Amino acid sequence: MGQVTGGVVRLLLAGIGVGLLGTVIAGRVLRSFLFGVEPMDSATLVLTLLTVGAASMIAVLVPARRAARIDPMLAIRAE
Repeated sequence: MGQVTGGVVRLLLAGIGVGLLGTVIAGRVLRSFLFGVEPMDSATLVLTLLTVGAASMIAVLVPARRAARIDPMLAIRAE
C-alpha cells in the first residue's frame, strides 16, 4: 500500500508544480480580461489544491486498501 500511495504522491506533487506554473503563465496572459478578480487569488489556489489533492488521495486509497486485504497467494493462484 505504501508503494502505491508513494507513487501517487510523487505524481500529485509533480502535477501540482506543473499546474502552478501554468497558472502563473495563464494568469499573466489573462490579466487584461479579468475585471474585479485577481488571477493569483491565493484562497482560490489553496482551495483548488486541497480539493484536487483530497480527491486524488481518496481515489488511490480506496483501491489500495482493497488490494492490501487480499492474500497474495490467493491472487496468484487465481491467475
